[in-house]
Amino acid sequence: MRHQLSRICSTAGVTPITPYELRHTAASLLSDAGVPIEVLADLLGHITTTMLEQVYRHRVRKVIDPGIW
Repeated sequence: MRHQLSRICSTAGVTPITPYELRHTAASLLSDAGVPIEVLADLLGHITTTMLEQVYRHRVRKVIDPGIW
């Protein structure tokens, strides 16, 4: 799968990405879209939400605009 993904990225002219990075990005984007963390855990095959809270879930956009302070 890594070789196929690398070939696809090369053909598209983008920086190569790993399956782990795709998984991580999917979790972050789904979280940002409002998908409940319990649903994300199920989709990613985790029994609890702990791993998602500590590793996978990242804020995609700023919540507070620092320019207003």
